[in-house]
Amino acid sequence: MGEELKSSPLENKKTIKEMFEELCPYFMAIGMTYDEFWNKDPQLAKYFLKADEIRQKRENEHLWLQGYYNYIAFAYVSPIFNPFAKRGTKAVPYPSQPLALSREEMDRREEKARQGRLQNLKQKLLASVKKSEEVKE
Repeated sequence: MGEELKSSPLENKKTIKEMFEELCPYFMAIGMTYDEFWNKDPQLAKYFLKADEIRQKRENEHLWLQGYYNYIAFAYVSPIFNPFAKRGTKAVPYPSQPLALSREEMDRREEKARQGRLQNLKQKLLASVKKSEEVKE
């Protein structure tokens, strides 16, 4: 009489069909169609999982970058909110272009800045030569 019936370990197991039915909505949420999930090559599921992993990583990096831009913006304007700042304190000007995200972009910008400095030096040198010629006359 006080003996309880113990269930078989197999009774609590899900069937393969039940497992797939639970997975189907997840794969549909990451972009796989119902037909692709049930009727196409099962390797597609692996590719959809990898693509979702890549998408999540990119979104995380995007959100981090957005936070970084906010951080920079607050840092640039924070001097004017300091109650002990000297009269006439101004915010740092907002950057004229987005952050360089790749080494190639950084190199390109450095080269452009170098060319600008060279051009500026050249103009100053020419102006100096022209001024010295005017003095001689």
